[in-house]
Amino acid sequence: MRANIRINGFDELIEKLAKRGEDIDHVTNRTLIKCSVNANKVIHQEAQKHSVSGKLQSAIQEPKIIKGANSYTLELGFDKEGNPEGTTHAIFVNYGTPRRKEHGKIEKSLAFTKAFKRAKTACNKVVKEELAKLEV
Repeated sequence: MRANIRINGFDELIEKLAKRGEDIDHVTNRTLIKCSVNANKVIHQEAQKHSVSGKLQSAIQEPKIIKGANSYTLELGFDKEGNPEGTTHAIFVNYGTPRRKEHGKIEKSLAFTKAFKRAKTACNKVVKEELAKLEV
C-alpha cells in the first residue's frame, strides 16, 4: 500500500525564490526533506497504534522524492517486497479482512488512508511556512 502526495505551493515558492535571486535547489531540497520527515512521522505514529509485533512499523519504507517537470511528489507507504507480512497487515487494518470464523474479522478503519491525508496536510504546511519565511 503506497500513496503519492503531490505537494502544493512549490510553483509559488520557486517563483518567489527566482525573483529574489536565491538558490532554488537548496531551498526546495530543504523543504522536501522537511516534508518527508513530517510525512514519515505521521505514518509511523499511525502504525504504532496498530502494531503489536512491530512488523507493521518495519514495513514502512522511507519516503521517495520524485521531481517532475513542474511538480514535486512524495512517495510513501509500505514496502511490499521487503516485508510482505507487514504490508498485508497494513492492508487488513486499512480495508478490513474477510469474514472468516477461524481468523476473526477486522473492520475497515481506513487508518492509513486518513494518515496519508494528514501527511499531505503536514507537507503543505511546511511549504506555507517556507513561503512565510520568504515574505519577511
